[in-house]
Amino acid sequence: MKPYVTCTLIHPDDHDGKPPKRKTSAYKQHKLGFLHKGPNPPVTEPIWDEVLEWDYEENEMVFLRILIKSDDSWARNPMFAVAAVRLSYVAQGWSFIRMLDLKGRETHCSLLVKFDVEDVA
Repeated sequence: MKPYVTCTLIHPDDHDGKPPKRKTSAYKQHKLGFLHKGPNPPVTEPIWDEVLEWDYEENEMVFLRILIKSDDSWARNPMFAVAAVRLSYVAQGWSFIRMLDLKGRETHCSLLVKFDVEDVA
């Protein structure tokens, strides 16, 4: 399993039907942990230290859809969990995002995400 996070910005003014999407790199646990510097958690508890950015016009109906997928060669990017965050309600700083399964039920999965939303005038 090589999990990664993909985020799609859903904006009501997006008329071309191609919402902007960003993704992290696939997380792979290092087999030789003693040669690796820094944290080396198992693939069930991955750590991504990446920044995903968007420019968008402010609107109360802007959502960020978050998917956890796996970059497996034997499957076509299977999805494990999903969440949607309304950006007008998001608090600045660190937040835990509870993830749901693909049928909308709660999972034991959550993401720790840092939101930095700023006005560009």
